Amino acid sequence: MPGKIIKTAMIAYLFFNSVLVVANGDTLKSLIEKGKTEAAYKYGIKNFEEHAGDPLFDLYFGISAIETGHIERAIMSFERILMIYPQQHRARLELGRAYFIIGNYERAKPEFEEILNTSAPESVKQKVKNFLDEIDKRIAERSVNFSAYIDFAVGHDSNINGATAYDEVYIPFFSDYFQLTEDSQAISSAFAELELG
Repeated sequence: MPGKIIKTAMIAYLFFNSVLVVANGDTLKSLIEKGKTEAAYKYGIKNFEEHAGDPLFDLYFGISAIETGHIERAIMSFERILMIYPQQHRARLELGRAYFIIGNYERAKPEFEEILNTSAPESVKQKVKNFLDEIDKRIAERSVNFSAYIDFAVGHDSNINGATAYDEVYIPFFSDYFQLTEDSQAISSAFAELELG
């Protein structure tokens, strides 16, 4: 008898939790469809601890996060779905859109390209093609920064070798003066320098 009670309790618990998760996902979906994305996002944050990881909840929470400018949270939600359900094309489409919004075209492009290889409706595929065209356009517009410089200097140095101008120097150790050769004295010279980079 206790076994039946435990089984019944477990079935009731699982049923209640699955209904609750669907209800939370449906609530988010309903708020988004009504254009109440800020309310949907706040609802998602409030219920995040309990329902993150549920694909329906994550999908609509991610969409509300995109629409309210919380792109990093959206990306995490969509990636969480795709780790478990890689064929969840709506999550992949939204992940591509999130990467597109933040300008990470290198990550957005493969997500969109994968959608083109699915049985998605033609209207969705056309939107994806529009995103891909825009990505190509933006990548092409990225300017290649090129800089160069030329540095040219001309001058005259009155002491190019850093020597003394005197003919002789006193060395205290020897207590005597020593005569310097011409090479050991200050030499003046003109110079020119060219540097390219």
